[in-house]
Amino acid sequence: MQYSSVQMRNRRSKTLVLMLVFLFSLVLVKLVELQVFGGVGFSNLSLQNRIFRQMQPLIRGVVLDRYGQLMIANQSHYYRLNNPEKLYSPESKLDWHSALNLMASDSAQVVARYTRYYPFGQSLGQLSGYTQLPHKEDLLQDRQRSINEAIGKTGIEASFEDKLRGQAGQITYEVDALGNILKTLQVESSVPGETLETTADPYLSQVALTALGAKKGAVIILDGSTGEVLSLVSNPSFDPNAFTNPSLTDDEAEQYQLQLQQQINQPDQPFFNRAISGQYPPGSVFKMITALAALESEKVDETTTVNDTGTLQVGEYSYANWYFTQYGQVEGEINLRRAIGRSNDIFFYKAAEWVGPVGLAEMARRFGFGQVSGIELLGEKTGLVPDPDWKQKTLQEPWYLGNTYHFGIGQGDLLVTPIQIARMTQAIANQGVICTPHVLKTAQQSCESLGLSKDNLELVMAGMLEVCSQGGTAFPLFAHNTIYRDQQLPVYQQLAAGAAACKTGTAEWGGRDGRGFRQTHAWFTMAAGVPIDETDVDVATNSAELVATSSASQPSSTTTPDIVSMSQTQLRQVWLQHLKEKQNFPKTLVITVLVESDSSEPYAEGSRDAAPIAKQILDWVLGSVSD
Repeated sequence: MQYSSVQMRNRRSKTLVLMLVFLFSLVLVKLVELQVFGGVGFSNLSLQNRIFRQMQPLIRGVVLDRYGQLMIANQSHYYRLNNPEKLYSPESKLDWHSALNLMASDSAQVVARYTRYYPFGQSLGQLSGYTQLPHKEDLLQDRQRSINEAIGKTGIEASFEDKLRGQAGQITYEVDALGNILKTLQVESSVPGETLETTADPYLSQVALTALGAKKGAVIILDGSTGEVLSLVSNPSFDPNAFTNPSLTDDEAEQYQLQLQQQINQPDQPFFNRAISGQYPPGSVFKMITALAALESEKVDETTTVNDTGTLQVGEYSYANWYFTQYGQVEGEINLRRAIGRSNDIFFYKAAEWVGPVGLAEMARRFGFGQVSGIELLGEKTGLVPDPDWKQKTLQEPWYLGNTYHFGIGQGDLLVTPIQIARMTQAIANQGVICTPHVLKTAQQSCESLGLSKDNLELVMAGMLEVCSQGGTAFPLFAHNTIYRDQQLPVYQQLAAGAAACKTGTAEWGGRDGRGFRQTHAWFTMAAGVPIDETDVDVATNSAELVATSSASQPSSTTTPDIVSMSQTQLRQVWLQHLKEKQNFPKTLVITVLVESDSSEPYAEGSRDAAPIAKQILDWVLGSVSD
């Protein structure tokens, strides 16, 4: 059957109409969907495009020293918004006075940003630590953290990050499509982090850093009764202000990063905290542990003597006393008290033999060796207390008598940290009550009795008093004990009256050189009473005359003494004024000094290199200073 042309046209017309109806139906359905069903969603999207939330600067908590001064502060940097009605307004930097004037008339034109400021610089560098913008690992660990939010990297800044961090605020704006601010809808202020009060003494720390001079090492100063940390200095130190990075140009930022990298890569490792992370053989400062192990096990008492003939022969091996090696001299019959005073190796070889390695290890661990001291700082190392089981498991070797001899005089595989030696000294000076070192004033004091015999502690203390008296090994302190030691008093009363109870140490480490010698680190640890003359405090110069404003652009919360530019006498006058006001200085100080050897001085010695540093600190405390 044939279709006419008219029929064909009609058919095509109907098809076209049907297609148009279908297309318009689809459009109509889509319009209904968008208007009726999707209208609310699109309205919300539109509203979201009109709402902008701008984060406010996070304000870290500040940290105070033991005298209530700022040791970690926030320094404000002010900027003028050239077009405050724009979300991303161009800015101009303002000084403090200009910002203050502008805020008085139109605060909306001024924004503040904060950087960390460390008024005491290098003297408290290791204790303060520093902050830096987060690395990739930091952001992955905490996805709520902003890339512009500084994070604590070392020291107090890192250890108390959660307390110091604070909470960032935000301002909610209504904006148009061009980024113009139409109105402010909500303001949520930033919540600053906590204010932390510490036990740190910046004046003592500056004296300790000065006393170390160019020597690599560490100084720790504790309150002998509580374990409070007054100073924790590691040298070379660093100035944490070097990490403070306000707005810089691209060229300035590149130079800044280069300088930081040069500091970090220094071979002297200024960022390595030797006080808590350095692990060293202790040498003769460990002999107090051997003495107490022998006394407590009743292998030795005050009448026990050993005949020092210069060397101790065991088969084909010979073990010498330092006095014989250096001077060809012998001590003859010597008891424990005299052996401590003279640091006699022969006596302690025999004492260690009588006690045995297990007994030595048990006493060492009782005093906290081989474990962290508990100080609140991150990065503390445990050291190592060896024993026969450890040697067999680790080295697959049996324990020999020679290992015991070396253990007894603080050599061999034994490793300690300076903070552990300071804690040991604190416990002996505190009549057997050991305290956890702490830097926060609010820290719960943690002290416990070691359960040691009072008579045994007194005998060891008597030996330590001999070390710093005429005929002992710590000759730099002889004059001090001549003045302050009254031998008619019981030993702990002698300490309280100002006498120094000490121990020197010269610890071998590393391989032997061509002459068969090994390098040596120098140790010195002491406890001393602090009889500061009250009249001396009363005549102290008013510290206000010596205080320099640390930031001329901001004469507010960061005003602290400029301790670096002060003479030793001026520094002490300011310090005494604080003592008069706070009256919180310890009655007994523990001072522990480590001096590392190096290529220029491979054979550092406790009495020659470490003891003078402690003496300089003690002299300053007692007023025997000269500029």
